[in-house]
Amino acid sequence: CPVGVGCSSVEKKIYVHLNYTLPCVRLLNATHQIGCQSHLSGNVGVLHVLESEENLDWVLRSGLNPPYLVILDSPLFTRSIMMKLKNGSSRVAGVAVVAPSTNPPDGVSPHTNCPNENTGVYTEKYDPALAHCNVTVWNPLGSGLSYEEFDFPIFSLKDDNDTKVIRQETFDYIGSSRMVYDMEKKHFVVDLDNIHSLLEIGQVGLRVNSSLWLHSDPVSRKNSSVDGEVKKLLESLRAGAAGLNVSLAEPSFSQPLPPSSFQRFLRARPIPGVVIQDHQSSFTNRFYESMYDNAGYLDISYPPDLTPEQQLQFVTDTATALTEVATVVARSLYAQAGGDQARLSSINADPQMVTQMLYGFLVRSNNSWFQQLVPSNLMSFLADRPTNLYVGVLNQHSELTMLVQHLLANLTGTTVNITQENCNYQREDEQDKMLTLGVGLGVLITSLLLTYAMSAKADILFSSGREPVNATY
Repeated sequence: CPVGVGCSSVEKKIYVHLNYTLPCVRLLNATHQIGCQSHLSGNVGVLHVLESEENLDWVLRSGLNPPYLVILDSPLFTRSIMMKLKNGSSRVAGVAVVAPSTNPPDGVSPHTNCPNENTGVYTEKYDPALAHCNVTVWNPLGSGLSYEEFDFPIFSLKDDNDTKVIRQETFDYIGSSRMVYDMEKKHFVVDLDNIHSLLEIGQVGLRVNSSLWLHSDPVSRKNSSVDGEVKKLLESLRAGAAGLNVSLAEPSFSQPLPPSSFQRFLRARPIPGVVIQDHQSSFTNRFYESMYDNAGYLDISYPPDLTPEQQLQFVTDTATALTEVATVVARSLYAQAGGDQARLSSINADPQMVTQMLYGFLVRSNNSWFQQLVPSNLMSFLADRPTNLYVGVLNQHSELTMLVQHLLANLTGTTVNITQENCNYQREDEQDKMLTLGVGLGVLITSLLLTYAMSAKADILFSSGREPVNATY
């Protein structure tokens, strides 16, 4: 540009950058793919504001300049409209949903009304009467939209400068399936023989009248030894709740376990266990796995005059309630491990720590506490927004994984008398280097011999087309 002439990028005059955008999520299992996708070169379309369902005709048929990027208000983000857009996807470049400042009053859930019914323990073989949510429909508001396949991206727009992808996070017990598979194959640090019993914390943030419900599996409890261990676990939970504002109860009728990772362990073997939930039958959460399942819905709110640093330290009512749940669990595990019953009352979770975790994960990850935990080269993960809870399959750090790793290291580690500089730049001992080299050569030679032996038996190793169905990723 000539000197004295003000120039600005043409790109900036054409495009509006949306902060915090994330890639569209495509989810896969052994037989299907669901979620959304975009073209490798990106999706481009004419913006069209959808004002009503009747207005769809312009997008799907009569509009002269397809494809269209459809912008719609959240009340129009329904299964009926989205399925029509899906069927006319050749004329749709994408969908942007304008999220309201307050959650819809009637509840919304894009998950199915029987979450993960085909991958849990309750099959026709295990117990036909309990299969397919025949006894309890856990998520009656579920539309199943998260389990549809869309050939275009879908975004949620909170305001002009804030965007997040509508993503599917709870899918077919992926994590627990892989853990159980590795345990069965002896690829995990512990195996199923090392598991005495299992205590799982489910949805506990929306308690009604301070009540928590203790769910167990009625089928495995037909075994007297399993039933006896479950009763002991229930008793330790009740003992842990003594003196707290927590009411514990079992469901008043026989029903299967709610959707939980425990189901994947039961598929492997009958393990005693209990799942703690805030609901007796159907979910209390009216926004299960939706974009409205957020800090506001959990009533994590702060006085309007507080600074971000003061909000980090402010103990909310939600934090206080969850601290009591954590205390019950900690006391119960201590008792299960053979701890002294007389010391149970001295075990108490820290409400300050709980409120800081809630703020860091659900309100603003860029805060002074997380800044102390995260090394300087990972500071870019922190942002003035909630933590991105999506964990992908690529071999890279996600925000959630990175923060949890450093948080656990900080909370469970031991303080040593070494300065940070010495810790970062400690030099290895020369003898250790030679030992490592010797071991490495031994491993190399052994691996070459094993590779030769395995190649001779390749027809055995690779006769199976793929890993068993329970090895999900």
